[in-house]
Amino acid sequence: MIIRGEKQKALQEITNGAYARASNDVIMDLAMFYRVIKTN
Repeated sequence: MIIRGEKQKALQEITNGAYARASNDVIMDLAMFYRVIKTN
């Protein structure tokens, strides 16, 4: 998006789009993994 000159659209993707959701999913998965490892 940045390369195509769509700066505003790229910013929206980072803050509210699929990129943000995927990033949040990874964070949640890592937190869950940490809890499982720590309790075992």
